[in-house]
Amino acid sequence: MYKYIMYITLLIYSVWALAETTIDRKSISTGENIIVLLKNKKSATHTQINALKTSIKDTPFSKLHTTLNNLSELMANKSADMAQCSLISKLESNDFLERAFRTLYTKQCVSNVFTYALQDANTEITDTTLKYLTEFVAHGSTDQVLNLVKKQKNNIKNSQKISTWVNQLMSNDLLLPNDELIENIEIDPTITNNIYKKMDTQLNFISFKNEISSMSLGLMNSGNQEDISNNTKYFISYLHQNRDFLQSRFISETLNKTGRFLIMNDFNQEAKELFTYNSLIGGADLDVDSIFYNLILSITQGDEKTIASIISKHKLIENYHDLPPRLKYWVANQSEKEAQKALEMYESLIADHPFDFYSIAAITRYQNLKGKEAGLQRARMTYLKSIPAIVKKQTKVYSLDHFKRLLVWLKLGNHNFSVQEVKTILQILNEKTFRANVGRGGMIFHTQYLSKILSENNGLIHLFSNLQKIHSLNDNETSLDTLRIFFPLRYSAFIKQNSTSDLQYLILSLMRQESAFQEKALSGAGAIGLMQIMPKTGSSVQRGITPRKLFHPATNIKIGTKYLKHLISYYSGNVIYALASYNAGTHRVNRWSKILDKFKDNPMLIMELIPYDETNNYVKLIYRNLFFYNLLYEKKANLPNTTLDFATGMLES
Repeated sequence: MYKYIMYITLLIYSVWALAETTIDRKSISTGENIIVLLKNKKSATHTQINALKTSIKDTPFSKLHTTLNNLSELMANKSADMAQCSLISKLESNDFLERAFRTLYTKQCVSNVFTYALQDANTEITDTTLKYLTEFVAHGSTDQVLNLVKKQKNNIKNSQKISTWVNQLMSNDLLLPNDELIENIEIDPTITNNIYKKMDTQLNFISFKNEISSMSLGLMNSGNQEDISNNTKYFISYLHQNRDFLQSRFISETLNKTGRFLIMNDFNQEAKELFTYNSLIGGADLDVDSIFYNLILSITQGDEKTIASIISKHKLIENYHDLPPRLKYWVANQSEKEAQKALEMYESLIADHPFDFYSIAAITRYQNLKGKEAGLQRARMTYLKSIPAIVKKQTKVYSLDHFKRLLVWLKLGNHNFSVQEVKTILQILNEKTFRANVGRGGMIFHTQYLSKILSENNGLIHLFSNLQKIHSLNDNETSLDTLRIFFPLRYSAFIKQNSTSDLQYLILSLMRQESAFQEKALSGAGAIGLMQIMPKTGSSVQRGITPRKLFHPATNIKIGTKYLKHLISYYSGNVIYALASYNAGTHRVNRWSKILDKFKDNPMLIMELIPYDETNNYVKLIYRNLFFYNLLYEKKANLPNTTLDFATGMLES
């Protein structure tokens, strides 16, 4: 039934290829009927439910959306009770809408249920109540479970049900047990050992993880060669003894981060010991990490003999096509004495990983070896291929239901279901039978269609994260127009008002990375808006700037641009340090920059050695973004050309 609703009504919101449809004005009262029932706070009768179902059949999406918004307001005003939860449950007879209702409104609804249960020890806890509470806990709200257990402890009937429920949560890993919780419930003997085993494993992991992170930080802050040497040996020994309680990936990432810091400070032997231990952990990915960092270590030392030995020992040239992009780049980089061989490697890297940062770096090296015009031609051949025009009205849209459902989730602002729907669409587009049925033109049309839906419905974060997949679906032949959707000129007027021409592409590149152009973006750390500005930073840049004001695009761009200008000036024009500071803070980058300046003739090494993984990737991705903004708009855009010079790390116009 509900699928039929969406099938008819979502055509209104579909993009150019979908046919038009009319709205049935007779169904306008449907949403009002639902709200009246909810406001009366009465359980709906079967007659009422059936009447609603009948009227909902012809309800267009616009009216359904209004109803959902009204429901949301009721929930936000804390006027929902179990009768309303029950009504919503009864309306959820179809899986499609059931998921939408449950995801969007259950959390607030159940929050109120928790409140009522905590206020009144005589409240009857039913199986339906526990069903909703389970979903609430699954969303991460476990802090109120203990309060509920305590409040209902003297209500024998409720206490038994709650104890059984909590046991099930713990056995399914939805709730981490603690001593206080276990003291207040009846533990099921059949799962006691399992619970304690899981609790011990989890607590051990947390304990050892914190200890190892602390040891890594202590090692990086050690004052002299003897301390570094002794602490490195102890660090490796401690890791080895406690490997059963740790994840290999966590160990590897900690070793890599610590090793990068040691290289920066010329503790090369100790760094090598960490990277060598990394290779013993196991797993192909972790072994590649060890090879990569040992190669970087040898490059920082200028040890050509060891570099050649690593490349030869691991057959990095013979297995070049199977290497990850970063290793491909550095193997080619260290092969430049044989220019033609290096050029072929760079061409392979660019072709295999066109949107990776290392492919952009490869284009700059290609340009250095073969000339500026040759480098530009290589970029154009890779990214600006001529794609045939598609006659949109004559092209059939396959898997239409998935596209329409995606549109629903985007308009409802449901991130998780949008992710799943995009994933499903991409899987369908990648199936051999689908590709054979639609042909080359059809594939191009469908990827353009998906890109346009995401771009026009606040789905840029989904679009950006699938750039490489969408490009590869077209056999690496994405059109210029589609590519510009991936690197859009948004908020250009505000950017122009607040920056000089040489910074405008850089600001766009940073904004794309920070927020995917989402005005209301809010990070877990509290960074706000388009340029993800911390409230403290905002108030330091301009008096009177409140967190609320930072959600306004004009204010956010003004403050963010002013701050970025300050950082670029502070680091004497070095954009690598300025961007790293924007992400990680000036106090950290000041420590790094003093040490990393010894590699100023090779900014790529500086990028590789930035200790924080997040900042390391952040700087690289903004460089990549800036390359594409220049490539796509340098001739036709109103924004002038800006480049970042890999040779100096400086900003040039």
